[in-house]
Amino acid sequence: MKKVIYLDTETTGLSHVTHEVISIGGIIELDDVVVQEIELYMRPDFPVSKKSIETHGITIEQMMLYPPRRDIYHMFIEILNGYIDRYDPNDKFTVIGYNIKFDMDHLGSFFISQNDIYMRSWFGEDIDVLGIARYYRYMDKLKVDNLKLSSVAEHFAIELTAHNALSDIRATRQIFKRFCGILRGAV
Repeated sequence: MKKVIYLDTETTGLSHVTHEVISIGGIIELDDVVVQEIELYMRPDFPVSKKSIETHGITIEQMMLYPPRRDIYHMFIEILNGYIDRYDPNDKFTVIGYNIKFDMDHLGSFFISQNDIYMRSWFGEDIDVLGIARYYRYMDKLKVDNLKLSSVAEHFAIELTAHNALSDIRATRQIFKRFCGILRGAV
């Protein structure tokens, strides 16, 4: 069975060392069928950069109303455990996202902040849709001025509320499916 999780995070800043995840958006697919969407918000423990608030629009007051990080960690683990046997080396999600290294670095720091160094127990290979977009633009199959998620989504007429984790990942999934269609010659 093919198990895929599309993941996006919103954070309190750009550095996974000094900033935190405040939102996780995800879509879980089993054999190309969406079985669950994830939208989790958590209260940060550390200072929030002004730039991050300008980017995602979540105020500090809103963030302070979110559940504690530990509660969200347990909720997220419970979701993952519903699909993956973390002890089976052959049972892992393929992770797909837009600039996925950013999200996985932040998610890794989130797990470590919860005294869990085994994040990869649920996740296998990563596929970066931004990298695919770079390739298609290089091959003149994607005509965009820049490779921001919003620009690529607009190119494909995909609805997006930028910097909302669930909206971002829904758009990322649709873009990925379009690129797969182009590769197969279907689009």
